Amino acid sequence: MPGVRMHVWCVTVLALLWLTVGASAQTPNPMAITVEQAVAEALQRNLSILAERYEIPRAEAEVIAARLRPNPVLSLGGDHLDVLGTGYDAINNAGPPEYAARVDWPLERPSKRRARIAVAEQARAAAELRLQDALRQLALEVQQAFVELQAAKESLQLARANQQTFEELVAINAARVRAGDLAPIELVRTRVSAIQLNQAVIQAETPLARGAKPASGPDGAGRGAGYLRGRRGHAPG
Repeated sequence: MPGVRMHVWCVTVLALLWLTVGASAQTPNPMAITVEQAVAEALQRNLSILAERYEIPRAEAEVIAARLRPNPVLSLGGDHLDVLGTGYDAINNAGPPEYAARVDWPLERPSKRRARIAVAEQARAAAELRLQDALRQLALEVQQAFVELQAAKESLQLARANQQTFEELVAINAARVRAGDLAPIELVRTRVSAIQLNQAVIQAETPLARGAKPASGPDGAGRGAGYLRGRRGHAPG
């Protein structure tokens, strides 16, 4: 399932890229990576794209080979040769030496070479179209993963802000209950809401944690994490 692996790879790379911001929070003025930069880097480092790129030179070589005309072949041969130098006489009943030469020149029908070239050129055009389609699909996958990661990050920030607000509200209500200004049931309700917001934070963290999990396969995060280590302090922007 190349499409699924490619999507997982895009989400993984962007998630790891965002998570490096938390590890480098001490760095002043962290740079933000744009969706164009993410797409460009994915197109440069994706192994499937590299494989499709190498298919074009191979197809061009097939076109060159198809244009070649068959060459004549010269064959030389010899038999009954006096290699040991014993000579030829009535006793060994050898000789005389025999020599042969022949020329083979395949003749093709006029349409055969044209058809062979046409097939090779069509294969080259198909390789170019496959590369363009792979580039388009990968760019789309990276853009979708970029948007999903950005939305997950915003959701997590909002959930954490709500969690902090309700924690402060729980502390205020607890003080009011101790002062007799608030019924204890209201404090219980506030604490229940705070617990629910804690669950919301966990749920908001899940997509990022899932995206940061290394993916298996030729397009997994194991190959994307190598260059991400050199881009600490970058985040989707």
